[in-house]
Amino acid sequence: MSESELLKKYVNELHVSHDNVYVDLGCSYISNIPKEMVDGSHLSLFIEPNSDKTNQHPYANQENVTLLNKFATPDNIQKIIKDNVKSKEITILDIDIDSYDFEVLKSILEIKKPYILMAEVNEKIPYPIKFHVKYDHVWDGSHFFGMSFTTFCDLVKADYYVVNLKQNNVFAIRKDAANMQQDSYSDIYNQGYKEPRTKGNLNSFHYNSNVDHWLNLAPQDALQSIDKYFENYHGKYEIGI
Repeated sequence: MSESELLKKYVNELHVSHDNVYVDLGCSYISNIPKEMVDGSHLSLFIEPNSDKTNQHPYANQENVTLLNKFATPDNIQKIIKDNVKSKEITILDIDIDSYDFEVLKSILEIKKPYILMAEVNEKIPYPIKFHVKYDHVWDGSHFFGMSFTTFCDLVKADYYVVNLKQNNVFAIRKDAANMQQDSYSDIYNQGYKEPRTKGNLNSFHYNSNVDHWLNLAPQDALQSIDKYFENYHGKYEIGI
């Protein structure tokens, strides 16, 4: 199943009545949220800092879509949400900003609890390593970005079931909106990224080849190796087990 198909599936599994409100941070040209869902939404809020992408965005002139050309940060995201979403519940929040995703997501969850979360994680950081980049680092094209799968799980565990990891995109559903049990985080990570990658089934992640050995290290050894690898970014990230 693609990310878009998974989102449709999870929306259909919600047992709450709601207006469909979608928020996509780092939407690029095309959102993971399917067009038919956006077309039928009460409101869809898309945020993209690249003006070339917002100028050519297919939803630029759609009446129920708000398209903002700006960076989402931990400092401004609460105001953006309050000004645009107001008192509505968020059905889906999709976040992929290649940098300080953790701190932006944490800020959002202080004021809103979207029913469904989809977030890009730094897939190469193995479970159970906690890792996230601090605000305000801008992605430089390297392995240094975002948050680990473990950090995402730790952030949302009180209110969400983590239900899937599709390569580098993790999905979670609010506990009070679905009937399910929490699977092992380790199993989700292994099935979603580690095992396909180590078995050679994720060739599109060829750029991770120089750090694939992290996947097979004991947690403490992996932590030390990752910390050493990112030594030039000292003070710009947090790491632990």
